[in-house]
Amino acid sequence: MKKENKIDIFLYGVGGVAVVLACIVLFNIVSSQLKFRVDFTEGKVFTLSQGTRKILTSLKEDRGGDSDSAKLKIRFYRTKGNNEVPVTLSSFAQRVEDLLDQYKEEAGSNMDLEKINPSPDTDEEDLAVKDGISSIQGVFYLGISISYLDSVETIASLDPRRERNLEYDISRRITKVLKPKKTVVGVMSSLNVWGGPDMSNPMAMMNRGQQQPSWFFIQSLRQDYDVQRIEPATTEIDKNVDVLLVVHPKNLSEQTEYALDQFVLRGGRLLAFVDPLATRDDSGSQNPQMRIPGLGGGSNLEKLFKAWNVTFDNSQVVADLKYLLPANMTPSRKPVPSFLLLDKNAVSDESIITSQINTLHLPFVGHFKRTDGADELEAEKLIWSSDKSKLVDGMSSQFNGQDIVDKFGPPSGTEHIIAMSLKGKFKTAFPDGKPAAAESDEEAEKTKDDSNGEHLSESSEENSVLLVGDTDLLVNDYSVRVQRTIFGNTAQMINGNLAFIGNAVEKMGGNSNLITIRSREDQNRPFEKINEMQQEAQKNFDAQLKTAQETLQNIVAAKSKLEQNNNQEGNQVLTIKINQEDLVKIRKDEADAQRKIRQIRKDLRKDIDQLELNLKLANIGVIPALIIIAGIAFFFVKRRKTAAA
Repeated sequence: MKKENKIDIFLYGVGGVAVVLACIVLFNIVSSQLKFRVDFTEGKVFTLSQGTRKILTSLKEDRGGDSDSAKLKIRFYRTKGNNEVPVTLSSFAQRVEDLLDQYKEEAGSNMDLEKINPSPDTDEEDLAVKDGISSIQGVFYLGISISYLDSVETIASLDPRRERNLEYDISRRITKVLKPKKTVVGVMSSLNVWGGPDMSNPMAMMNRGQQQPSWFFIQSLRQDYDVQRIEPATTEIDKNVDVLLVVHPKNLSEQTEYALDQFVLRGGRLLAFVDPLATRDDSGSQNPQMRIPGLGGGSNLEKLFKAWNVTFDNSQVVADLKYLLPANMTPSRKPVPSFLLLDKNAVSDESIITSQINTLHLPFVGHFKRTDGADELEAEKLIWSSDKSKLVDGMSSQFNGQDIVDKFGPPSGTEHIIAMSLKGKFKTAFPDGKPAAAESDEEAEKTKDDSNGEHLSESSEENSVLLVGDTDLLVNDYSVRVQRTIFGNTAQMINGNLAFIGNAVEKMGGNSNLITIRSREDQNRPFEKINEMQQEAQKNFDAQLKTAQETLQNIVAAKSKLEQNNNQEGNQVLTIKINQEDLVKIRKDEADAQRKIRQIRKDLRKDIDQLELNLKLANIGVIPALIIIAGIAFFFVKRRKTAAA
């Protein structure tokens, strides 16, 4: 057997490395010529959603295979070759281009994709300006123009902060140019969702220039729908309204409830948001500068709910220990058991409205009950609490949250329904016809329906309504985070609240293609293990903190016993006698209690930091370690075979 010398072994090693490098280069050359993509992310974040595919399929059907008919045109403006363009923006622009290539690949000959590089003082720049594309910092362009027939939609400047929303932004505009006619969405609300003067600021009320903007859900709806304001005192819903949102209906007249009843019976889609305690309802406060949420009372639609065999308790809220929002995330920085942070286990995975919702932030929610089998309507639960929940008084939950947590006792074992939908043929809540207006109600008389329209007793076709036991999910503070950027103020969704609203309106309006795209916006995937540790440590910290506070209270009580006030007759001088040794001990105990609290916090942070470090090391080091191990194993196997030969 011929024994190999060191030179041969070296040459074999160099040759092996050269072969490996050649294989890698050859693989890159071949793979670059193939249209092959693999998306290993959870939820297929970098793959076109089913909704987008359906939109592009509808484009194909609309053209009917006619090669001469108008195509969908997308112009992608991206400045290249400019050193002033930030690297991060260039990387983002490349990802946008890759996404548009997927649109083109899916649409095929039904779409034209034109990529334009608008440099300063060129015809391309003139075209960008004509299409409404805005320059970023005056030196580069990054935007999209979408057109079909006579309809044009533009994304003037693409914001990297909305990368998670990118597919939705593009597909929404494609939908708008394909179907220019907007669905009419009416909004009836007793809350100031439309903006205007800030009632808590008298100076702003006096200065008309300082106005509060409309709530973000209104702004979001206006991007896709024709949003109309419906006054709470109305006695007739315009027949052109397709979808109606009723937000916090309080003290509605019978005439108004009758209008809602007939709206549903003639086929209108109703979304009702009722609430036992609305944080933005301070109508009961005498001083507008001192907002006390919930003083205005709860809302309800008693007559309609009764006709639908639904009851809603507008005096109690749902407290849930499983979905309790951490104290450091509440406005008061104290435990509020009815501030709920729901996860995907609390929403239906069967409904297209909620199937892709991961988180919902719902403060002070109410609950629905329904008598099954009492009518032909089909009920579907959309959102619910855990079985570790119970009903509590709203005001007590707001101001005595810690006390409620301490005395929570055994939970009810019942999942309370927070949102539900009803489907079927609805029957009127007013079998005797339209109620007469009160004699003193002059406004109702003025707005009375003069057409003497026919009273509907039952809907001719199946319809659906959606009931939500909360209004605070619409509030900006609980749904979006507004950030200032070079692109202007940008609202970033922090949970699935607005996705739920958008999905519901989209579904009720008859077009569900955008739902699967919109719901993908919330792709925040936190370390669940870290969150569990934080919650467990927070509970432990709260318990020890409570013990420490009780210790301090005992110390104060003991200290007061050491102080003896002796008022001598005829002398107003106050003398205090204190046992100095006991006082020193008390101060030492107080310092020990504070030190214990600091140690608890330190241990909590230490455990979390260690877990984060371990996860980072695993993510960074596992793959290289596997490659090294595989290489070493290959070396020994090769060496054994060589020795055997």
